[in-house]
Amino acid sequence: MSDNMFENIEKAFLESWEAHRKAFGPILDPAFQENPQVRIKLTAALNHISRRETKRGYEILQSLKDQCIYNEDKAAWAFFVGLCFEMSGVTEQMLLWYEQAGKYGHMFYLPYLKIAKAAFTSANFDIACKNYAKGIECLINADKEFQNNAALASAYLNLCSCLTSMHLYSDAAKALESGQKYNPPPASYATAAILYAAMNDKEKVDFYISELKKEQPILVDMTNKTTNDILSGVHPHFCALAIDERRINDFWAWFTKNQNKLTRKLREDENSEAIEELSKQIKAVFPFLDRTPKLTVKKDGVRLNIILADSYAISLHCGYGELISACPKEILDHFTFILVH
Repeated sequence: MSDNMFENIEKAFLESWEAHRKAFGPILDPAFQENPQVRIKLTAALNHISRRETKRGYEILQSLKDQCIYNEDKAAWAFFVGLCFEMSGVTEQMLLWYEQAGKYGHMFYLPYLKIAKAAFTSANFDIACKNYAKGIECLINADKEFQNNAALASAYLNLCSCLTSMHLYSDAAKALESGQKYNPPPASYATAAILYAAMNDKEKVDFYISELKKEQPILVDMTNKTTNDILSGVHPHFCALAIDERRINDFWAWFTKNQNKLTRKLREDENSEAIEELSKQIKAVFPFLDRTPKLTVKKDGVRLNIILADSYAISLHCGYGELISACPKEILDHFTFILVH
């Protein structure tokens, strides 16, 4: 191989490495520092992934798995496997690998914020809050070349929304204030209006709605509806709505009639069908519930523990309390109902 050809290959590698480094520096820079040959192959994998040739990129990554020695190597490798799945549109696997990367303590904000966004969308607010906070920590502590004020403002505002959903209003206000220091997008006025509606501060709600009208009028109607529902006490997440007692009685009548079949199916390892039917019946009790109820079943000797998650929704929390209180005694001989967030 001629010197010119070698120089061209080296130049192409350095250019590609630098391009990927600009995008993924905080997780890429510390990886495989003692193994330049692996870095060359990793760059090839990233070139394929960036062109959405994810199958080939994934194959190259798999060939590097045994070369991961340090946590920095393992974090980068797991992240880029997750990136393959993200580029392929396989969200569940993407999130699993991003979570795996986080176990090695990397300081790249992006996967934490991706996990947080997915968790927030699924109303898993504890997970979302933890990952938003970690992403913010990464952004604050990033080297100057990797600082991103737009991402930091967005992360703070999303954290504010998350904390608002968890009814941690004082902490949410602090996150909002922090986000407002970084030139946040106009949509932040909607975030602020909803927070202050939850805090029953109508004056601030009106102020932020008026600002929203100036900057992003397309969001006004939706934000107005949300804040009006909260302030008037009819928003199920922030207010306790009355539960129809007949729906509760109908649920327990169904449960009693199907108790033996439910018990048998819920004890099976493949119990998804029974959980789906139980979720359907629970949803019928709460007409305001716009998503499938979150429940898990754990076996505890002769008893079955049914764990109900309210996702911090006040109406659902109170409604589950009423539902459990109305449980017939004979059912409680075999089942325990546990309420969690």
